[in-house]
Amino acid sequence: PHLERLLSRKASDLRRSVISLLLTQPDGAALNSARRLLESHDPQPRLAGLEMLSHMVKRDRAAGPCRTVAAAYHDRRGPVAGKEAWLVDSLLPQAPAQTRA
Repeated sequence: PHLERLLSRKASDLRRSVISLLLTQPDGAALNSARRLLESHDPQPRLAGLEMLSHMVKRDRAAGPCRTVAAAYHDRRGPVAGKEAWLVDSLLPQAPAQTRA
C-alpha cells in the first residue's frame, strides 16, 4: 500500500517503476494491489491498476482472475473514457466499447 500511494502522481518514470515493483509480487498479491488501486477516486491509481491487470494478462499471470476484476470494475464504474476505456477494452476483448456504453 505504501508504494501504491505514489501512483496518484503523474510522473511517468515513477509510475513505471512503481508498477514494475508491484508486478514483482506473487500473482495474488499483485492482483490485490490492482484491486486496491481500482477502488481509488483518483484516476491515476485506477489507470495504474488497469495497467497492472493488462501486464499480468499479457504474461499469462492469473489472466482469468485479472479479467474478472476488470469486468467487475467496468460493471461498478459504468462507461469509462480515454485510456481507462482502452485498457478495459484490452482486458475484455469479447465486449466492444460501443456495446458496453
